[in-house]
Amino acid sequence: MKSLFGIAKHAGALSSVAVCALISTAAAAQTAPRYITTQFLEGELIADQTNGAITVCIGNYTSSNMSPFVAPAGKCQLLGTITPSSTWPSLTISAPTDVNVGYSTFFVTNVYTGVVVQCAWKYNYNNNGIVTGQCASLGIMS
Repeated sequence: MKSLFGIAKHAGALSSVAVCALISTAAAAQTAPRYITTQFLEGELIADQTNGAITVCIGNYTSSNMSPFVAPAGKCQLLGTITPSSTWPSLTISAPTDVNVGYSTFFVTNVYTGVVVQCAWKYNYNNNGIVTGQCASLGIMS
């Protein structure tokens, strides 16, 4: 019997149980990303898995159907928070639903506690790109 990285090897064949144990241990050691994101036409929605901060960032673009509106880069706004769980990833973020040009709503859910938060934001194209909005808890999903 020889040893390969501390795992017993019999007649040249590595034990499948030992290989599975190594793969499981290696997979468990990986960490989930701190931020979850969803992209949309005007920018990106971001939820922080550590503190629950929910942010919308508007990108720099020019759209032929919205000309002459140009959203300047660097316009991010904290909309609200949701309580994250200690197990990652605990938060999901939905794709935004456009209510009107520059207005949108989306949901952030804690998949461990069932808490759902709805966020809405407005981007004012004519007022130097001011982003406003907020989040409100909708309760616990059933």
